[in-house]
Amino acid sequence: MNARMSSKLGVGAVLLLLSQPAMAFDDKTSSKQPSQLRASSLSASGADFSPVPNDTTFVVNIGQGLDTGCSFHSGGPLIIQLPIDRVVGNLQPGLITNAVLELSAWDVDLLTNPAYPELDRVTFNGHVVPGEFLRGTADAWIRNRFVIPIDWVRFPVDPGHGGTPTPEINIIRIDIDTASGSDSWCTAIDWVALHFTAVRPVVFVHGIFPSVTPWVGGFKASMDAQGIPNSDSLAMGALDGYESNSEKIGDEVEDARRRWGVDKVNLVCHSKGGIDARFYVDQHNDVEQVIQLGTPNLGSRLAELVAVTLGPGFGAVNAIAGPAGGQLIPRVMNWFNSRYRDRPGVTYTSLAGDYTPPLDESGIWDWSLLILTGRPGDTIVSKKSAHGMPWADNRTLVTASKLRPCIRGGC
Repeated sequence: MNARMSSKLGVGAVLLLLSQPAMAFDDKTSSKQPSQLRASSLSASGADFSPVPNDTTFVVNIGQGLDTGCSFHSGGPLIIQLPIDRVVGNLQPGLITNAVLELSAWDVDLLTNPAYPELDRVTFNGHVVPGEFLRGTADAWIRNRFVIPIDWVRFPVDPGHGGTPTPEINIIRIDIDTASGSDSWCTAIDWVALHFTAVRPVVFVHGIFPSVTPWVGGFKASMDAQGIPNSDSLAMGALDGYESNSEKIGDEVEDARRRWGVDKVNLVCHSKGGIDARFYVDQHNDVEQVIQLGTPNLGSRLAELVAVTLGPGFGAVNAIAGPAGGQLIPRVMNWFNSRYRDRPGVTYTSLAGDYTPPLDESGIWDWSLLILTGRPGDTIVSKKSAHGMPWADNRTLVTASKLRPCIRGGC
């Protein structure tokens, strides 16, 4: 792949949509006088249910500092440990959101008596959170939310290929009734959660003839520069079919999920690797995005030409092009597209090339390929074929350099 081209593709491939967590505070007041509420009168019937944990929401609902009964100043502070086992990498701004610290607090009388407010200070890893104090109302569980800088959060380091991350412990501290310094007010914490949104790790999926992988050089370097965890260690062989390659993708995805502590990954695929990825995600639920670069979703005229030249049947095609060649014949891809369509919950993006060769003798070979494979295109895969998934976000890159590394370098 042309280095100049690969840098551009790297920028395009990481334009992933990130959801910004909603920020809201419960801000109820009560006329209740300073409480002498004891643990025996704390009702769990009104307790908020804790969020469901996943790789962007980390929850602790049992352990030190939780379910203590209504604790007073003399019984504090409440110290809560929140382990996080997701590796996010060194993500650049825009690829990871600030975090939302969320907790369910009992009987916080912040505004009950302005002269004697209950001021329960919250700190996260030694930092006083924005807003500083818990909010709540008398004799009720209230969900509190604080937006905190993402760089306050302790994340584990990348354990490397084949490893699993060691969780990092984040400390939440509640200093109770800091204004009076006495046992006038009390509170309890039922659970604590931390939410954030981050770009998922990328698994690169190559195409046929991978003797020189398209990921080395500018493309992978752009991912690394943006801090996105990525793996280019997948090796599927030169000409294997999508059934066999799907199993190899699965092994790599599972390793990536363990290595970075995530539920799902993104697949960035070149050429036929995008077909293999489509087959894989049809049967699995561990991929969020499939991003294709020059993938022949409607098949390849080159594969069809080989089939016509060598005679009927796919035996001759397979003899020189393996299962991959036979599977890329347009009529075979028509059947594939009728069977393997969009998978709910997966976002598909397909990038096609629109390459114009030089208008001199140096461009003769490329012009010949464009005439054969279809123009506009990248000389191997036409734009029409690359954009053969109507449910995908189909994009085109117009360039004077080549989109595909299939010729002179493997695809």
